[in-house]
Amino acid sequence: MCKKIKYNLIPLIAYLICIIADEFIAIQKPVDHNTTYAIWFIPIILIVIAGGGLIRYIARCFSSVEGKKVLILGAQGSGKTTLLCHLQGKKTDTSNYQSSTTKTEYEEFDYTKENGESVRIAAGVDLPGREQAWEHDVKDYIEDAEILFYLFDADKFLNDNKYQKDVVSPQLSHINNEWKKKNKNTDNVVIIGSHLDKIKLEPDKAITKIKDMTSNKKYHKLLAKNFGLADIRDEKQSKKIFQIVLK
Repeated sequence: MCKKIKYNLIPLIAYLICIIADEFIAIQKPVDHNTTYAIWFIPIILIVIAGGGLIRYIARCFSSVEGKKVLILGAQGSGKTTLLCHLQGKKTDTSNYQSSTTKTEYEEFDYTKENGESVRIAAGVDLPGREQAWEHDVKDYIEDAEILFYLFDADKFLNDNKYQKDVVSPQLSHINNEWKKKNKNTDNVVIIGSHLDKIKLEPDKAITKIKDMTSNKKYHKLLAKNFGLADIRDEKQSKKIFQIVLK
């Protein structure tokens, strides 16, 4: 991110040193032009060396500004990596949910909507859904995000009280708190209950039940806005979500 760039002060320092050295030598004794040229050649070399890194920083900064900063979070096995693959236009194994156990960075890319419009997605990171130290791991990423997808296993949520209490509720509470701290628009938080294919209830009834189960939670307003169920393995369902969110 732009705010994390540390400017390289080596060229500036070298420039100041050469000015001082040039003035000092000039006072002590006359200096021929070759010596002066040699002194001023030092900062030029340092600027060229350091400049390459600085240019790359600037280019990365501006390219990130152009793209939407999308963050995909969720519980382990909820379909985060599969959703990202669909967003990137990558082919994925539709027989199962793709899983990532390590943090993986990706470069910026373009997503093409059904109407042919292209949306630039900024460089980001695919985060694992491990519960340990989850809040600490995602805090900085939530702060930078413009659009946030949160996924959880809806079938597990409906049938496993421990999963609901110890995994999903703490994660949604943390997202809700961090989003509010930054006064961000909650319309840009999209919550997806995955594993729709496993749920025995009709989708509308399952959605109503999940909302009722979380009605006493502070994050329940997030579920009242952009919440739905999906089989993330189905690319068509993912595209419908992107069509609505990536305006």
